[in-house]
Amino acid sequence: MTNLIHAKDGVTLREFVGRNAPIRSKRQSVALFVLPPGAATPVSYNTEGEELILVRRGQGNVRVGDRTWPVNAGDIASFPAGQLHRVAADPDKTLEFYAISSPAFGPATYREVSPVSK
Repeated sequence: MTNLIHAKDGVTLREFVGRNAPIRSKRQSVALFVLPPGAATPVSYNTEGEELILVRRGQGNVRVGDRTWPVNAGDIASFPAGQLHRVAADPDKTLEFYAISSPAFGPATYREVSPVSK
């Protein structure tokens, strides 16, 4: 069983491993994000640790710093601590990805810089 969380704009995530997940860990977290067509995560960064995403299904783009590139199923992107990043689904495709963080994701180390813009 996983925790289903509904975020803004129809985005959902299921946390499998983490501080408050069914499998508890302070060292790592794993969550599945589903972004409906045209949806995006906010521009954000983590103050410590590293986050990786592994695209499971769909198409979209990743922005890290001032660089943006397309992603598809099987692609991986890395977000070092302190680096601004954002993930977005293409306008006509749902994007599913696993977010893997070490240490485990927590609100104390997450900073949202700007809300989602369409």
